Amino acid sequence: FLASPDGKYKLKLSGLSQTRFLASWVGHASLVRQVVGPDIPDPNYRRWKMGFEQTRTMLNVAGSVDSPQVDFLLQMGYAREDEDNNEFLDSSGIIFDAREWDAWIRMRLSDDISIKAGIFTLPFSRESLVPSQHQLVIEKSLVDHRFGLGRSQGIELTWASAERRFFLAYSNGTRAVFHGLVWDGLVASPPWAALSKDTSYAVTMRHEWKLLGNWKQFQQFTSPPGSERGVLIGIAGHRQVTEEDPTSALGEDSTFWGITGDVSLQFDGATLFGSILYERLKGLVPSTPKMDIVGFVVQGSTYVTNQTELYIRWETGQPDGPAVAATDMELVTVGFNHYVDGQDFKISADIGFDFGEVPQFMMNDITGWEFDSRRRDQAVFRTQLQLMF
Repeated sequence: FLASPDGKYKLKLSGLSQTRFLASWVGHASLVRQVVGPDIPDPNYRRWKMGFEQTRTMLNVAGSVDSPQVDFLLQMGYAREDEDNNEFLDSSGIIFDAREWDAWIRMRLSDDISIKAGIFTLPFSRESLVPSQHQLVIEKSLVDHRFGLGRSQGIELTWASAERRFFLAYSNGTRAVFHGLVWDGLVASPPWAALSKDTSYAVTMRHEWKLLGNWKQFQQFTSPPGSERGVLIGIAGHRQVTEEDPTSALGEDSTFWGITGDVSLQFDGATLFGSILYERLKGLVPSTPKMDIVGFVVQGSTYVTNQTELYIRWETGQPDGPAVAATDMELVTVGFNHYVDGQDFKISADIGFDFGEVPQFMMNDITGWEFDSRRRDQAVFRTQLQLMF
């Protein structure tokens, strides 16, 4: 870090490197549903897919000014343009490019209240709010990649006390579910142009209760031996209305809203986390007047040595329509983290099995899960080397 002699100005540099090996096995070619005519075999099908990738390379520039109390964060680097696969592309269409993640300025109005403006993760699902380098599993769940709201741009008001936190954000909305395809130019992550077609309004709220522990320990999912016990409960809601577009019959004045709840337990060397979400999308296209979505994620871990942690995760979630998306997805992942130097340098590996189906709507290259319309017909192996400084 750099700091002025009087301590009024501070600048801190940090970075992240995540290198992965992924191997995906899909037993049979899936049938791709056609709007007109019979279904056809998946033209992109291969029984085995494997290879290395540099998943995220990130440089963080953070700083603060003492008077008034202002701090900022700028995250730049190289990664997928569309980590949540809102374009529904197979692996051959994924694009890596220079990008930014968070980019915001925050002013503290008092000891308890602050306001920030810029690009940030909407305060909805806890999985999205925990940074990628502090996840328990190598990658956050497929459920959160599709139904979590991800990043947007706008303003956020935060109130925090010793036991509670409340977040209220007014933003350009989320690209989650189908909105990324309907909005012009809003498929990839922000920044977005101010006058792009996005939302008439989008509001997100989250409330957290800390029953045990301290706020800092909930910045990550793991609980190393010797850590304080902690209990965190969160609930959140989101609502947005799409801007009217008289030039298109798609997405005119469609609405999207969702609610979620989660519980995080930390046991001094073990953890348990569970979340549930419900979302409803109305008026997107004439053929789908409404769509209801339900998702569940449960994961837990335990340390077998002071540096090695075993984990398991179960997830399921799908919409009730259209038919191309409404399948019974159910994934189980088991693996381990070996913390050579805490989160700064760790080695992880896991293997996942699909006990349901993974439709085109849910597949995401960053997780390793491919399109699979047959039950119990896919497995994914992943390993990752992570370095932070």
